[in-house]
Amino acid sequence: MRSASRDRNSKMMTSLKDQEKISIRGQVRGVDSVRVGSVSVIAGKRGMLRAAFVKDEDFVAPSDLPHPEDVVSAVTKSKLKVDVVVVGQDFRRPQPLYENLSHEIDNVAGIELAGYEEWLKGLSQSTRRNVRLAERRGVGIRVSDYSEEFASGIKGVDDECSVRQGRPFWHYGKPLTAVFQENGTYRDSSDFIGAYYDGEMIGFIKVVNVGGLSRIMQILGMTTHFDKKPMFALVAKAVELACAREATHLTYCKYEYDGQPDSTIAEFKRRLSFEKYEYPLYVVPVNAKGRLGVRMGAHKGLGALLPQPVIDRARRLRERICRGRSSSRSSFCLADSLPKIAASICGCGLMLERLASSWQMECSIPPARSFNQFKMYFRCLD
Repeated sequence: MRSASRDRNSKMMTSLKDQEKISIRGQVRGVDSVRVGSVSVIAGKRGMLRAAFVKDEDFVAPSDLPHPEDVVSAVTKSKLKVDVVVVGQDFRRPQPLYENLSHEIDNVAGIELAGYEEWLKGLSQSTRRNVRLAERRGVGIRVSDYSEEFASGIKGVDDECSVRQGRPFWHYGKPLTAVFQENGTYRDSSDFIGAYYDGEMIGFIKVVNVGGLSRIMQILGMTTHFDKKPMFALVAKAVELACAREATHLTYCKYEYDGQPDSTIAEFKRRLSFEKYEYPLYVVPVNAKGRLGVRMGAHKGLGALLPQPVIDRARRLRERICRGRSSSRSSFCLADSLPKIAASICGCGLMLERLASSWQMECSIPPARSFNQFKMYFRCLD
């Protein structure tokens, strides 16, 4: 079932395989791509599968998103080496538009906007106090044009610490030229907002305005100025600007990430009245490996197959390793944690064997006796 406002014929205009530059783990790299209508469809990884998806899909006007079958057609003609095509849908239309295609439920964090004062009144008393605390403690919030001076402030925030949220921070130590280039995308449709204390930028937020939506692309603050609550003030300013633009929603990435329902970032969003919006994400296989992988859930990554205790222990181990590297006085010892991780992996191995035995009944393949043999099935389908 198609929306009447969409002209499928116009979206089927494609070009041959090309190269597109994207940021992967903080590094700019070239990837294969193909044009479908007005958007670029790029090749990348999704879990254990190779996937084609719309470049910067969150910052494309929902009306410009192509039909999944048009993407499949373009990928096939361009010989883009992928196993599945992944295309989302406007979260404001939660019912599937293409019911004949396989899909799963994804989510986004959003605030439905009815006015700045209405949003402020809906916050808890402690959150309203945090929003106003920055001003009382001498923090100024300013909207700026994007310039080398603003990029220099971003670099200062990026270089405050090399580890954030328990993992190496990708943007730490980058040269100013790279910071200026990478943060300058969509500058004509973006709001750049900085938080300043004693003339120094201590936090910033970048909001991209597209398709009647305001979408937070990046927000970051200095941990040394956490007591001044600049992050709350930055989001409040973003809400104010979005309301002035008459945007329907302000969004901020996902509401829930796999395996992290109670993370600090999730709690931050809840306090600021972000809500969970679910929408269909179309995952369409284009070859035998893709069909088998989607059936097994391989496109969701290894984390989706592991028990939560294993994920939690691995995450804590990664955090200790990262902080141990960033501090010469750390007393971290990897050997102390290995027995617990090994015990978790052994339990995980038994689970994988049971999963493999059930999968082979549906897929008519011999059961995998180890995780290495499990991966071999996918290599054989390439």
